[in-house]
Amino acid sequence: MDKKRLQLLERAYAAEIESHMWTGHKRSLLQTKAALAQKMVSEGLLVVIKATTHDGHDFSGYALSHAGRIAYCLSI
Repeated sequence: MDKKRLQLLERAYAAEIESHMWTGHKRSLLQTKAALAQKMVSEGLLVVIKATTHDGHDFSGYALSHAGRIAYCLSI
């Protein structure tokens, strides 16, 4: 796995861990405009999640898939 892919997986993993530690949310989303993120979605390493806040604002972001989590953990 190349360095850019690993960095993107690391950012998604860090967002997930920080979300659990500080806010107690089940899932945190990585927000990026990188074209690599879309490519990693097609490879099955990330998933796109769309959500709505309590105020009715729509947003989307990327989260690790199970395959992405395993790939990241095995690469470190």
